[in-house]
Amino acid sequence: MINALPPASSYFDGALRAVRAADPAASAVCVLQGPTGFGQDVASDATSTARDLWGLRGPSVVPFEPGHAAQAAATLAPADLLLVVGGFEDEVAAA
Repeated sequence: MINALPPASSYFDGALRAVRAADPAASAVCVLQGPTGFGQDVASDATSTARDLWGLRGPSVVPFEPGHAAQAAATLAPADLLLVVGGFEDEVAAA
């Protein structure tokens, strides 16, 4: 088995487009972003895609340090879609 990550520029593209197609009223998007360069690039590109899909109502981006995704998630305003880019443990904890 080979585990390959998609490029940062399209990491959440499919998820954002699927939510937009399934629920056009969904407009509140939050991105929890880990501290890596990949995480920063994914968050930046997700922000751009969300703004393209929803107009000026782009996502809020909240950075977190490793091991602190759950604490960061607890501070978020309610959202229709939560995207998390970080280590696997942080992604699970934030869910």
